[in-house]
Amino acid sequence: MKAKWCIQGFDSLNEIFKKEIPHHFLSENQLEELLKRLASRHLLEDEIISSSLNRRAKKDKTDHLRVNRDVSSVLTFSCGENPYYTATWLKCRSEQN
Repeated sequence: MKAKWCIQGFDSLNEIFKKEIPHHFLSENQLEELLKRLASRHLLEDEIISSSLNRRAKKDKTDHLRVNRDVSSVLTFSCGENPYYTATWLKCRSEQN
């Protein structure tokens, strides 16, 4: 079995981006940073700054670039509001079997 990340971008229900990457090319931290970078392309500069502030800036901080993790059925990370990006862990059978 080979594992890969399926990274997709959506604007509402319309797919705007899709890329598959072998899982061993990205750690989970690197994957989260990648999703943040993709989502930030659709934000204004002020939104990027407010999303990057630490917890002490409670009244100014936003969650535009927060990465959510869902493990209900398959491991999935998501980032952004609309457009938003997801990364889903996929296991594929090797074609050599």
